[in-house]
Amino acid sequence: MMTLGDLSDSDMIDILQVYGYKADIFFLSGMRRYIELLIRWNRRISLTTIASTEEVVRRHFGESLFALRLLELSSGLLADVGSGAGFPALVLKLTNPNLRTRLYEANQKKCAFLHEVVRELAMEHVEVVARH
Repeated sequence: MMTLGDLSDSDMIDILQVYGYKADIFFLSGMRRYIELLIRWNRRISLTTIASTEEVVRRHFGESLFALRLLELSSGLLADVGSGAGFPALVLKLTNPNLRTRLYEANQKKCAFLHEVVRELAMEHVEVVARH
């Protein structure tokens, strides 16, 4: 079972540097809270099959951050169609709190999870759109 205590901040910084991202305390705090929510909600609805915190950091957060090497996300609207558990859009939003973000998700339970993440992380300029 995945637990948040598996990795220190230093471990997470090292993992994310492989993807070209230098995490600050704001990002780490948001990522930890996001992972806590993911663990809790994943017990009720299927959000991820990854069972270790290290793999969540690598596969969900690190691979989402890899997009920063290719995209300029300082302004505009980031749309994520089929958002699922919010990867990559909400991870990219953590790197740029002013980025306008729209998440499209057909599954109502996943929409509820996305709303919870946005609320708990006090993200502004994020719209969750339930689409069938």
